[in-house]
Parts: sequence; structure tokens; C-alpha cells
Amino acid sequence: MPATDSLSRGELLMVSERRAEDEALGAMLQRRKYAVHLTSPEDFEPALLDEGAVDLLLLPVSAPDSPGVALSRSIKRSRPNDYLPVVVLIDTSAARGSRDALADKIASASEADAVISRSASAAHLTRHIAALVGVRRRLLELESENRQLRDMLDSREQAYNQLILESRQVSILRDSIINNVSHELRTPMLQVKSAVHMLDGEIKLNPALQSMERMLEFAAQATSRLESVIQNISQLASSFSLKNEPFRLVDAVNLALRQLGRSWSSSPEVPRVRVDVGKAPIVTGDKNAVAQVLSELVANGLKFSPDGTPVDLRARRNRDGVEVSVQDYGIGVDKDHVEAIFQPFYQVEYDSTRRFAGTGTGLAIVKLILDGMGVPISVQSERGKGSTFGFVLPLASVR
Repeated sequence: MPATDSLSRGELLMVSERRAEDEALGAMLQRRKYAVHLTSPEDFEPALLDEGAVDLLLLPVSAPDSPGVALSRSIKRSRPNDYLPVVVLIDTSAARGSRDALADKIASASEADAVISRSASAAHLTRHIAALVGVRRRLLELESENRQLRDMLDSREQAYNQLILESRQVSILRDSIINNVSHELRTPMLQVKSAVHMLDGEIKLNPALQSMERMLEFAAQATSRLESVIQNISQLASSFSLKNEPFRLVDAVNLALRQLGRSWSSSPEVPRVRVDVGKAPIVTGDKNAVAQVLSELVANGLKFSPDGTPVDLRARRNRDGVEVSVQDYGIGVDKDHVEAIFQPFYQVEYDSTRRFAGTGTGLAIVKLILDGMGVPISVQSERGKGSTFGFVLPLASVR
């Protein structure tokens, strides 16, 4: 076929049984800005349609058994996924009986999109052709857009799968490093702690060694801080793999208190914790992670509040879920320091805080865990009056 005219209203292929008569029809359509290509049934090649340059097939026929009727039916049945409109032009001037009956018979036999009488006006014919060409071109545009979208989705999916693979590899490497570091530090730390404990017993039994008691106290404090660092490393590892499942809040509270009991085993501080969670409903999240958050917040309250003052752990149902809060009555924090206390290794520089040892990572891990669960944390604090940390856990869905 000739090259497509980009300015034409459509590319029409007319398979003409009577070429001389149909050339006038072709000329009329060309005057209306259609590109018309004529061929005969004998010269017609289906490959012409595969080139994608034909917008509409025009088939003038004279009877139901004309070659054009069979051609129309063949094209429609052989191209179910490629819409190519077919218009059959019928000559009813020599029809015997009802012209409408002839048109219906040809329409049924040809399966064409439209069957139009050759005697119809030029405006009537071109109106049908324009509508069908418009549908064809719009479908081609949609198919092109769909191909582009599929290609883009395939590309995005490949990139996503690659990111998933790389993320898993990084996670495996990260967990391996953290676990190895934690293990390598924990083993010698237990040995050092045991040695300090044995020396403490020896010093108490031998008055000549009393001068070393202060030095041993420093060593005990140092090992305690290193233990805290190791614990924080383990907590950091666990914060990367959070669960989201129903659990009883009281179970997380009890787990937190047991963790505190181990950390403060030689201290009378734990009894200062007052727990009031009532009959809290089942919530959703990671029980162990929530227990770690509560343990850190309560430990923070015990650490930065005077001896003998309580630390309150409460839970109350609200419209969004269960609100959990930890309140202390200690040194408090100025408003301009509230955001900074969640930064790793940050400690408020008050004169009254210098006696409190620590790594400054507890609240940072609290924030990291809650962020991983998608749970915001709130802080209300006033210097000299204490602080209240709170967060809301969503209710478990009832099935």
C-alpha cells in the first residue's frame, strides 16, 4: 500500500468487484480527505491489513453470495483481538422483494460493522465511516498506552524485585554483623562481670584490700554500662523485624517488669513502679517490642527521679485504641530539649543529670521501635516536675 497520509481523515481499503463503478465512490471519499486504496477480490492480500495502515475496509457487494460478503466474515472471525471496522455497501436497485430483507441478510452473512445502501447520501456514508474510523484510532491509541503501561509496570516490577533481593541480602548481612558483635562482646563481658563479683567477695573478706573497693566500684559501673551497650545492640537487631499480631497488654507489662527486675537486681528501685492497666482490651503489635519500650521508659523514669518517688505505668482505653503512658516525677526536660532526647547518645546537660551514668540510647531505641510499628510517641515534660511518655496501641480486630 502507499505510504499513509498523516493529514488524511482515515486510510480506507476498498475491495471492489466493479472497479470502474467504484472509482467514483473513491473519488468522493478522497474529496472528503480520506485516503482510498482500491483493489480487487483477486488481488486482495490479508497481509495488507497486518501492516496496520488500514483504518477501515470498504466492501461494495451486489448479492449475499458476493465475494465481499465472505471476505468480511472471514476478516471479522480471524481478527478477534484487532478491531478493524468493515462497511459493506449494497446495491439494492435490482433487489427482488424487500430491500430491508436483503440488507438484513447481507448484514447477518457478512458480520460487518455497518451495511449501507449505495444510494445513501455522501453525508450519511461519511458520517458512518468517520465514527468507525474514530473508534478504530482510539482503540489503537489505548492499546499503545496499555503497552507502554505494561512495559513500565514490568520495568517497575523488575526494579522492585531487585530491591527486595538486595534488601534481603542487606538484612542477612546486618543481622549477621549485629549478632556476631553482640555475641563477641557478651562472652568476655560475662567473664569480666564474674571476675568483678569474685574480687568484690575477696575485698570484703580481706581488710587489707579495702583500699581497692572504690576502684572495684568503678569497674562494676563500667561493666554495667558495657552490658547496657550490648543490650542496646540486641534491641536494635530486634527492632528490624517487628511482628503485628494480637496480644494482651498485661503480658507485655509483666515481661517489661521481669526485664527491669534483671537489670535492677541489686537495686531497691523496681518496687517504686506502680502499674495500673486495668482490664485493657487485646491490642495489635509486637508484644516483645512493646515490653522493651515499656522497660526502657520505666528505667528512664527510675533513673531520672529522686529515690522514693514513684513511676506510674498506666493504660486507658480511648477512641483510637489503648493509650499507654509512663509518668515519672523527676528532673523533667525543658520544651526545647524534648525532640532531642530521642537522638542517639543524647543526654540533657543539667547539673543534676551529671550523676546519672548511661549510654544515651534508651529513648532512641524506644523511638526506633515505635516508628517501626507506625505508632507515634508523645512527651509532656516540665523541668523539675517530671515527664510523661505516651503512645496509643491499636485494638485487635474482632473476627
